[in-house]
Amino acid sequence: LTLLPAAASAQAGNEDFQVWTYVTISAPVSEKVDATLDLHAALTDNAERASQYLIRPSLSFKLDDRFAVGGGYAYLRRRPVGGAAVNEHRVFQQVRFRLRKEDAGLQLSTTTRLEQRFEEDSDGTAWRLRHQTRLDLPLGGRTKVRAVLWNEPFYSLNSTSWSGRRGFSAMFNFAGLSIPVSKQVTLEPGYLNFRVIVPGRDRVNHVAGLFAAVRL
Repeated sequence: LTLLPAAASAQAGNEDFQVWTYVTISAPVSEKVDATLDLHAALTDNAERASQYLIRPSLSFKLDDRFAVGGGYAYLRRRPVGGAAVNEHRVFQQVRFRLRKEDAGLQLSTTTRLEQRFEEDSDGTAWRLRHQTRLDLPLGGRTKVRAVLWNEPFYSLNSTSWSGRRGFSAMFNFAGLSIPVSKQVTLEPGYLNFRVIVPGRDRVNHVAGLFAAVRL
């Protein structure tokens, strides 16, 4: 699963409690091509306000058993407190790598994504690089439930009037469980620590997340 930074909390202080839902639906187009649709919604400001929605279709091309390349488009709508809704459009390219020793064993995967971001009624294209490293750990015994850990830093490659300065801008750290509920559906509940990096006043969002993967 890949994620995106939610809008920073508008509450006073540097911390916020949030609730995120995230659904990834994927289906094969051909033997080597997959189509994916990501859907995301976030409750922020102590989980009292629906503030963000995302729709992200993409295509992925398998180079071999380990590597895949692809890209797509994302539409993001944010609702700042006391302000007008903001619409952001993204075009992105990505490379995925998966190292799997065996189906029941430890699994390591990475996703590197380059984004070109455009905000309506604002000038400039914001270029951003993000890299996720994910580890799936078997819990032992007969259970198919796995522990999941992943980390994802965000690096802004340039500065614009609306996207902020160049440099590291955010960090995700997630810990949870991967629970297969059928052959097609996997649920991943867990805790996501989302840090917005601002010089001298970083903001930390504590997120209760429920992520679902559906394979058609």
